[in-house]
Amino acid sequence: GGSYFRLAYPSERAFSTPTGVIKAKDFYIGIVDYANLPGWPGGLFLVAGDGHIIRFLSSNLLDALDGLATNNEVYPHLSQHMRRSVAEGLFGYLDQEKVENLTPELKLARAVKNGDLAEVKKLIEGGLDVHEVLVGNSTLLFAAGSPEVAEYLIQQGVPVDDKNEQGETALLWICYNNDWRRQQEKVAPIARVLLRHGANPNTPYGTWPPLMVARDAATVDALVESGADVHAKVDGHGILGELDIGWREVPYYQALAAHGLAIDNHENGIHLLNHAAYEGQLDIVNWLLDRGVDPNGVDPISGSYDGFARKPLTEAAR
Repeated sequence: GGSYFRLAYPSERAFSTPTGVIKAKDFYIGIVDYANLPGWPGGLFLVAGDGHIIRFLSSNLLDALDGLATNNEVYPHLSQHMRRSVAEGLFGYLDQEKVENLTPELKLARAVKNGDLAEVKKLIEGGLDVHEVLVGNSTLLFAAGSPEVAEYLIQQGVPVDDKNEQGETALLWICYNNDWRRQQEKVAPIARVLLRHGANPNTPYGTWPPLMVARDAATVDALVESGADVHAKVDGHGILGELDIGWREVPYYQALAAHGLAIDNHENGIHLLNHAAYEGQLDIVNWLLDRGVDPNGVDPISGSYDGFARKPLTEAAR
């Protein structure tokens, strides 16, 4: 099922409870990880010294832990699911937390994320390790917020193609730009820096190569110009094999088509038309119809839904 452990809160802190305010010395932070039990999201609890749970705090580790979840004493105890949440939530935490509450290492991560080259240099030259890894075994390159910072980190010896514990490379992480953690217009320039230094544009995470997770035409162009293969399939999944991994607009698909991905009245086109009709993306629907994609074609990638052949018109009506 899950795991449970408690850890003394390392700093003076007060929490309000229905029975009044209690201070850090009076309780533990309990992490209940029921990732695999329905109805139990897991999360944080105030736990008295005798093990009695006082109050549920949050299902989001970073809401209440103030960075404790990034502590090496805590992180390894969490399930893979919760570790993933912590790694992704770290970027929000760096944005929201007051800088004076951050450890020196997290101040460096924040400067890297903000693309602040001057601050990054100051902290590195002041003795912090450029090879510092974030939770999830991600190098600082995963957090790069500007091409200048990415270039500096690589010049200082941060490996370009190292993977985190999930199996992702910095290039894929940056191209995916999950939760829009950096301004989208900065993604392609940062990706180009990594690619220029030898990042592999075809290394997948599971069945997701960087081209599949990219979000705009500029990133597609950067990847293809460096050798990304629009025709590549990973375990049978093509570039358009999984369309639910993030919102994309017409220019992304136009770039793939311009680089040779078959779309006109092809299985890719019918599959994309199916998805766009279901999502109500009329601009993509109109673009595909203008290219001659059959609105009555059966989607060969998705197969069937509830036993019925999937067609764009039935998807639009759902």
